[in-house]
Amino acid sequence: MSVTWAILGLGAFLAVMAIGAGLWVWTVRQLMRLRDAELEVRAAAIACSTQEFAGLRSRVARLEAIADGIN
Repeated sequence: MSVTWAILGLGAFLAVMAIGAGLWVWTVRQLMRLRDAELEVRAAAIACSTQEFAGLRSRVARLEAIADGIN
């Protein structure tokens, strides 16, 4: 009888450990996805600021050309 309880206890322990390991793996995957999403947002922000900077440079160049034409 005590052997049966020992086997059941061991089985329950292993089941709880397997669930815990599964939750841990799921959490790590979610954190990795979050990190990847954050990196994508940062890359998009850098691309936008680069495009805006290029737009500002072209505007300055046009204004300089106009100023040169006036002088």
